[in-house]
Amino acid sequence: MIQERKRGHALYALNRVLVVARFMSLKGHDPQTLAAVLDAAERLTWLLAAPQDETARYRQWLQELSSRHSLCRIVLERFDSDVLPPSWLGTV
Repeated sequence: MIQERKRGHALYALNRVLVVARFMSLKGHDPQTLAAVLDAAERLTWLLAAPQDETARYRQWLQELSSRHSLCRIVLERFDSDVLPPSWLGTV
């Protein structure tokens, strides 16, 4: 579980992880690196679904992902941002 005040930010960050993974795939990045980014996305979903508060660990994992893969630096920024863009309402 992610604290309610950070839940939208957590989803926005996870969205960015997936967007980065798609970009990496389309640009022919190393498959092992792409797999590592997708593994991170999978672990983040576990934290979203956890019954206990995992907000701090979620941020820690985003920070680790950002430090390992330069294309992922934006994901931590998305989580740490004080505001969500108006278009990000969790709807498709």
